[in-house]
Amino acid sequence: MMMKPEAVSCDHCFMEPRCWPESAAVGADGMPVERQPALYPGSTLWRHGAAFSGLYIVRSGCIKVMETDETGGERVLSFAFAGDMIGLEALASGRHETTAVALTEAMVCFLAWPLRAAGTEAALTLRLLQRASTLLLQRTRAVRLADPDQSVQRFLRDVAARIGREESSGALPAVRVRLPMSRMEIGQYLGYAEETVCRSMHRLRRQGEIEVSGRTLLMKSKGSAHKPMAAAAIPGAAPSSAPR
Repeated sequence: MMMKPEAVSCDHCFMEPRCWPESAAVGADGMPVERQPALYPGSTLWRHGAAFSGLYIVRSGCIKVMETDETGGERVLSFAFAGDMIGLEALASGRHETTAVALTEAMVCFLAWPLRAAGTEAALTLRLLQRASTLLLQRTRAVRLADPDQSVQRFLRDVAARIGREESSGALPAVRVRLPMSRMEIGQYLGYAEETVCRSMHRLRRQGEIEVSGRTLLMKSKGSAHKPMAAAAIPGAAPSSAPR
């Protein structure tokens, strides 16, 4: 039986500091949202052409936002993890020009638009714009590097910083992560062919930067030059905790 959306306030959720870090810092009241039924791999959150009715905040899992070009090819615009806000780009036109698909089991909250909280619309709108501004800045920094190996390495380290778990690999610290996306989807995001991504990962493995087993990676750290740069490529930087 499918669960119905549940009206809640963000200030009752342990995820609030991650979803609204700007507001949490000043002790603002929680945002009124609807907690949506769980999504499963392949579930569509919205489709291209759907009317804009609000935005979504990811609580757990990974959601792919993509568009289709004139030849029918897919281009991945972002991978959203816990704490990320998605769907706001459709506000201006009133319709989504993208499609959002769950890559893993995921949970999201829905914030209806226009905001409906009597007497507090201005404060809520300001908080929303502050959060959107932060995410826009982070995504603007997601510049594809000239060297595919560097681009792939940065991407992998960013994902590991978001959803990986720390462990040791010999004398070096390391982070183990299971990628929710395929090599092809990584290429669609970075702008490379799937074969280019595979070759780059193979070279990184030979250089001792990573260990690979299917979609599971062990990212090794070799000093400050290799620290994760999550804010540069994927929105948000702090490691996430999935609701239990």
